[in-house]
Amino acid sequence: MKTAAIIAEYNPLHEGHKVPIDHAKNVLGADAVIVIMSGDWVQRGEPAIFDKYTRANAALLAGADAVLEIPVDAVLSSAQFYAEAGVKIASEIPGIHWLVFGTESGNSKLFHRAAEILALSGQKNHELKTSLSKGKTYALAMADFIRERLIEEGYSYDEVSALLDGPNNILGLEYCASLLKQKKNHPNKADIQPVPVLREGGSHNKETIEDEYASATALRKVLHRNPTQVSGEELEQALSFVPGEIRNLFSTAYYEGSVLNTSDLDALLIPILSSLRKEDKAKRPSYCPADLWNRIINEHAKYTGFDHFASLIKTKNRTLAGVKRILCRMIIYSVQNDYKKMPKSLPFLRLLSANEKGMKVLGNASLPLITSPGRDSRKLDEESKKILDKELCASEITRLLRVQNMHRSLIPEAEHRFMVKTRPGDMV
Repeated sequence: MKTAAIIAEYNPLHEGHKVPIDHAKNVLGADAVIVIMSGDWVQRGEPAIFDKYTRANAALLAGADAVLEIPVDAVLSSAQFYAEAGVKIASEIPGIHWLVFGTESGNSKLFHRAAEILALSGQKNHELKTSLSKGKTYALAMADFIRERLIEEGYSYDEVSALLDGPNNILGLEYCASLLKQKKNHPNKADIQPVPVLREGGSHNKETIEDEYASATALRKVLHRNPTQVSGEELEQALSFVPGEIRNLFSTAYYEGSVLNTSDLDALLIPILSSLRKEDKAKRPSYCPADLWNRIINEHAKYTGFDHFASLIKTKNRTLAGVKRILCRMIIYSVQNDYKKMPKSLPFLRLLSANEKGMKVLGNASLPLITSPGRDSRKLDEESKKILDKELCASEITRLLRVQNMHRSLIPEAEHRFMVKTRPGDMV
């Protein structure tokens, strides 16, 4: 059975996200599509707008056959580590031939050459350190490095800049680079081929809903508002950019109050920040750079909200999303009462949703498949159980925030029971 993998967040899933799924099945001829997805936290450095089970069920309704979860520490890391974690999961599933992803670039030759430079250049570390020392973010420093190499090879400044200005391109390059590094370091692993698919419609960060394909950013802008402030017509317009079979799923979740925003994190982060003292500068956790830790301690008294505080402590050599990811880690590690970094790859695969075809593909996976955490933890050794407990804790935080907003109980993460999806509409 030939299978395609897609690494995604679906925050939330919209019509544009169906394009890679449809391309995998209708153009490549994939028999199955396995989605490797962020869980209850996302790369933007915030909770996912809908819980991971709602989004996983949406993925199956959109044509995927199974959804696996990316470890939370990889999600709350840079694009490089996020991509590496997704590729690592894909490599544990025999039969995956392709990794399909959306890009803003239709120049396949240029795309693949840029990925080779990103993955294999021996000059990279020295030049990056020089750029970072000048105050550039990692993403800008990396883009400059790739741009210079490509221009030296004869590509034009305009075509290279068009490639490096697209956020989906940057993530796609990291996917390709991870695949190349894996092929070099683990030649016995399956040779997964990258398949970039030209993105259609609204750009990644576009906030207005006016194209045939609205961006996830534009949808979140509507869904993050209180239902009392959004007319039925406005919600209907927003959800018209979501595949038809998913609209009712998202509409129900929205009116139930299960949407999370960064403001929901205030009650968790304020006690952590208020406990910090000047002498705590020596207690910097390993996941937080020294300069940012000092700014957190020095500026925490000015906290008025999660997004405002992230902007306040941000420095020119860090992205806002990167700062927010570190603040999310502070919350998760504080609740866990364990500041040791969690692994970016897991000794098991965490299954969120699947149909019968997806289960058949995953039956050959080289790692234990966790379908019901409370029951399946018995398959694991003691160290793996501790890792699973940390993953569950990270999701429990968001579950309890949703309980608070919805004013009703939700199934605890450890008690979730998996059910194979046998027909459209069945819930996990």
